[in-house]
Amino acid sequence: MIKKITIAFLAILALFMFLGCSSQPAPEQDSGATEVITETPAETPVEEVAEEISEVDTTEEELDTSELNDLDSVLSDIENI
Repeated sequence: MIKKITIAFLAILALFMFLGCSSQPAPEQDSGATEVITETPAETPVEEVAEEISEVDTTEEELDTSELNDLDSVLSDIENI
């Protein structure tokens, strides 16, 4: 029974794999010159920079380890139970 279920599952898995791979179109090949695109770096507005700097304070609060200072005492209490 388990062998039949395993074989059926693998057959369905193989079917999905073949159908998924076959639906992708072949990449187009350029027979001529390639076009070079040069992008200029986008400048970030000052407001976004100020916003990211203010997020540093919240990140420091999220990563605060002051709660871990009494971890040893909590673990020793659990160990004594």
